[in-house]
Amino acid sequence: MKKNIAIAFSLIFLWAGSASAVMLSFQQSSLAVDVGTSFSVDLIVSQSNPTAVISVGEFDIDVLYDPTQMAFTGWTLDTFLGDSYLDLEAMDLSWGDMGGGVIDLAELSLLLPDELNALQSDSSFRLASLGFECLAAGQSIIALDAQDPYLVVGDGLGNALPLDLGPGVEVTQGGTAPVPEPATMLLFGTGLAGFAGNYLRKQKKA
Repeated sequence: MKKNIAIAFSLIFLWAGSASAVMLSFQQSSLAVDVGTSFSVDLIVSQSNPTAVISVGEFDIDVLYDPTQMAFTGWTLDTFLGDSYLDLEAMDLSWGDMGGGVIDLAELSLLLPDELNALQSDSSFRLASLGFECLAAGQSIIALDAQDPYLVVGDGLGNALPLDLGPGVEVTQGGTAPVPEPATMLLFGTGLAGFAGNYLRKQKKA
């Protein structure tokens, strides 16, 4: 299916002309998280020429992560290509977690170029948010796959957009132990009080 999407995009891109480049990058450059906690990173698209009017109408990209260090928990597409959930303005064609630390994200807008331009009036906007859970202490990187043979980004007319990829997110995973919940602390305190009471009773008997 992913290959078919890329082929469909490629057929449209045969009519591609020259266009200002866009950059895909992450909003966060680095993160520090604790083991057992959840966190998210945001995928951003920006224009190299802020004065140019370029609308993004489709994309198919892969994101890489280390599955021994973190678990992928899901993704949310923003609405700058249209609402893919309620209004059927866009199609979420993502496969999600492909296994082996590869996440596939793909979307196709069903809006007209003028409608996309109205939604994407800023020179930078979010395409998607990806959620993770930290599994182990260490360091790893969440990055865009520059070697993905199906990597495509197109404008509102289906023309290919010259593409630059930003650096990945450096994630430092700490080994901080979870803070005990109040209920756990209450049970622990009750147990200590009981232990102390038994000890005192035994001392009096002695």
